[in-house]
Amino acid sequence: MKTLFPIRYLMLEFNILQSRETLDRLKHRESFAIGEKKENIFWSLELQGNMEYSFASDQANSRQPFCSTATMNKIVFTPPEKTLENQSFRIACVSFKIQYEYKKEEYLKQKIQYEYKKEEYLKQKIQYEYKKEEYLKQKIQYEYKKEEYLKQKIQYEYKKEEYLKQKIQYEYKKEEYLKQKIQYEYKKEEYLKQKIQYEYKKEGYLKQKIQYEYKKEEYLKQKIQY
Repeated sequence: MKTLFPIRYLMLEFNILQSRETLDRLKHRESFAIGEKKENIFWSLELQGNMEYSFASDQANSRQPFCSTATMNKIVFTPPEKTLENQSFRIACVSFKIQYEYKKEEYLKQKIQYEYKKEEYLKQKIQYEYKKEEYLKQKIQYEYKKEEYLKQKIQYEYKKEEYLKQKIQYEYKKEEYLKQKIQYEYKKEEYLKQKIQYEYKKEGYLKQKIQYEYKKEEYLKQKIQY
């Protein structure tokens, strides 16, 4: 028997709406399987040949288990008291103890923990991305203000440089003006010196001329007296 069941205690049941002839054909088949698909897992019970096939009726409000024995090698169903054509029969089997459900339960717990941690991680990631975004906004604002400050600083330095250039030109022109003024004062001083010397010489000449005239006059006086 092959069993692939994801629960500890499994009851697989289905209704066969067939005639006794169909059931007889089933008995002579080498094998047949019953099962259902749920959550993408196929549960199957395969009954191999040389096993007893007997069915329990769902009549008369019977609430007795339909499986009398269930081992790993064969399944024996309680024989029905009577069988009728087109009768609804139920094949049921219970007590398949497996550990897959336990593992599935553990897996689900781990999956829940994983999803919780994943959710917490996503929350933290969202918070991190939000803080990162806020940081980038502040950084952009800081860089913008820094850029504006540098622009203003460059403009200030440019104006300062222009002012210094103008000041240097002014100082140069002032220096040139002072040089020219000094040269003018020097030339003026030289001119005054020459003028003084000229006046001095002129005065000396006049003194000599006066003395000459005086002596000439004295001479004429003496000549007249004589």
